[in-house]
Order: sequence, then C-alpha cells, then structure tokens
Amino acid sequence: MRLVTWNVHAGHRGRAAAQSAAIRSADLAVLQEVVDGPDHAGVLAAGWQYPAFARARGRLGGGAQGNLLLARTPIATWTAHDLSNHPLERRVGLHALVGDLHVVTVHLDLSGAGRRRQLARLLAVMPTSGPLVLAGDCNDWSLVLDRLLNTYGLVEAHRAVHGRVARTWPARAPVLGLDRIYVRDLRVLAAGRLEAQGNSDHHGVWAELESNRPST
Repeated sequence: MRLVTWNVHAGHRGRAAAQSAAIRSADLAVLQEVVDGPDHAGVLAAGWQYPAFARARGRLGGGAQGNLLLARTPIATWTAHDLSNHPLERRVGLHALVGDLHVVTVHLDLSGAGRRRQLARLLAVMPTSGPLVLAGDCNDWSLVLDRLLNTYGLVEAHRAVHGRVARTWPARAPVLGLDRIYVRDLRVLAAGRLEAQGNSDHHGVWAELESNRPST
C-alpha cells in the first residue's frame, strides 16, 4: 500500500489538477488545507472511489477548508474530531477505518501546548492495538510530539528508512520536517518526499507499507 500525506495549501487551489496528478499513484491520500467544493476537493477526488472530508473552518466569502482522505478501497466508517483550542485556529482530525486499517489525518496547532492537547484528545479515541496510521501536517518542529508518539508504539515512516524525518517546509528551501506519517503494526518498505513542484508551500511525504501480520 502506498500512502501519501500532503498539505496542499488552500492558496494553491488553482493548482488542483497538478496536485491531483501528483497523488494519483497512491492507494491512500491524506490531504490538508483542501477547499471544499468542485474547484479543489472535487478535482482532487476525481478518480478516487472513496472520499471523506472533515471541515476545519469556514472561509471568507463562503465555503470551508479541511482535511480530505481519499481511498481506493472502501472507507467503512469515519468521524471528524474537533481539535480546535481557540476560535482563531480551527483544527480538525479525521479518523477513518479503511479495511482493518485505522487512518487518522491531522493538521495540528502552531503552538506546542496546543499540539500536546490535540494529541491527548486523539489518543483518547484511537484504538490501542492493531494497524494504524497517523499522518498529516504535525507542525512539530521541536520533535516533542515525535518522541511522545514513539512511547505509544508509533514509528515515523521516513525516519524508519532514512534515520530522520523529511524536511518539507518551506517548499522552496525546506528546513523543517512538519509533515509526517506515523505507523503502528505496519512494516515500512520505503519512504520519501513528494516534491511540491510549485503546487504548495509544503512538500508531501509518501510511504510504502505492508501488514506485519503473517499471511494465511
């Protein structure tokens, strides 16, 4: 299974067709800052059988933006979790069950204390065992959440392959590794950076994953 996470940046929605082409080879796509409606979310979701959109906040002039999950296989259930710590920074988490895989997509706060509160809320609703992916724009430049997630048995995919998280922001000269794919009870076969090519202010991250469970 190939999974990609990418903050596609609401201001780059005019690049929706190029963004859509960049994620086309994935089996699961976890996207942040998607603008709801036919011009952005609709273009990104074209050709994907199973979409789920969680609204984070409204936009001036109408509409909304949030997290979009795209899957090639059925999404059995999904739930949006309000992770907002205050009205000026609306955030949402999307928790879906795709087959037997739990997928949590996040776009976390800019403040460290806010991110820790958001992670605590997510951990309270996430299953404690079984295959799980938590992916998105973590805004965790201090790596505090990275160390905390490790204690809960989650491994960052790019680090598992390359020894460090991918540098993804700002796209023109990336310094910070904000965008992550954390996995539990999954084997990371390969991982890398999805180059933005001028289509966002973030690079994305991709990972090739397979089940740890023996085949029968």
